[in-house]
Amino acid sequence: MTRRAQAPHPDRHRGPAPGGLSSEIRRVRVCRTDECALRFVDHSPARNRRWCSMSRCGNRRKVRLHQARARRSEDTPAD
Repeated sequence: MTRRAQAPHPDRHRGPAPGGLSSEIRRVRVCRTDECALRFVDHSPARNRRWCSMSRCGNRRKVRLHQARARRSEDTPAD
């Protein structure tokens, strides 16, 4: 005797998705760089990845922040 799978209710948003996608969907993030709109799956243990790729967006963002700090320190008068 085979058992027929019951289709999920369309209003149901929780619970496992077919193929185990629910845990992966919860880890989908949008890159935090303003010029990038890529999405990625965050596989980091702490689930706190910010950029789609460190070489693509992360390094560029860090360089911009460093340059801004350097400019501010140049503008600050020495004691």
